Amino acid sequence: MWKEGVKMEEKAKELMNAVYLDNEEQKQKISNTREAFTKVTKFVLENMKDSREKSLTLTKLEEACMWAIKGITREEK
Repeated sequence: MWKEGVKMEEKAKELMNAVYLDNEEQKQKISNTREAFTKVTKFVLENMKDSREKSLTLTKLEEACMWAIKGITREEK
């Protein structure tokens, strides 16, 4: 049981951690990702009337951007 608890703690730390490497490739991927999501978000803001659906769309875009960036930070060299 103790060993499983240690493994769970390690897994929990891994899941809640984002490691930003000090390399230009990762920085560029993150920048490109933010730029792409910004373009889509701008489109939604300009083309949808205020509504529940618009709010949900913006929330999901924000969430998707976060997950995409987190995925980039987990890429291994």
